[in-house]
Amino acid sequence: GSFTDILGSNVGATKEFGEPNHALEIGGRSVWFAWTAPASGVATVATTDTSFDTVLAVYTGSAVTNLTVVATDDDSGGNGTSRLEFNAVAGTTYRIAVDGFAGASGPLALSLHLNLPPLVSITAPSNGTVFNAPMNLTVTATASDPDGTVVRIEFLDGTNLVGVATSAPFNLTTNILFGGNF
Repeated sequence: GSFTDILGSNVGATKEFGEPNHALEIGGRSVWFAWTAPASGVATVATTDTSFDTVLAVYTGSAVTNLTVVATDDDSGGNGTSRLEFNAVAGTTYRIAVDGFAGASGPLALSLHLNLPPLVSITAPSNGTVFNAPMNLTVTATASDPDGTVVRIEFLDGTNLVGVATSAPFNLTTNILFGGNF
């Protein structure tokens, strides 16, 4: 995955004209960051290492007066800090606002992690192959996790578990009773 940690401060920051109330709180000391998702996946944004009460919001849009809310949070990070998740889309630029609850300010720490989904590819049979159903079909698949961590990917024949990937990369060749066009 992709990790980003930013250290900064909102001391002396102010709210811009037309800026929304992040997480429905008035705030008053907002700092903005722009992040373009390098891939699609679940993004986690947090201020959990910040010592003051924060509010957090993620938007799309190019002007502070014309934003679309993606996600907001106040206090999910514990101790007054914020934490949120959203489905990031590759190539999309997100505007991340960190504000102090009721105008709180101080040094801030913003962390961002993009968790990439596991990749599964069917290598046999080839795409577009048509079979008469029902029949036993030998499927060869590979699974890997872009984050390099251990994953669990289940291969099902209907509701029956026929293979499990618990590390990356994984190769599976198994017989599946196939009931339609592949």
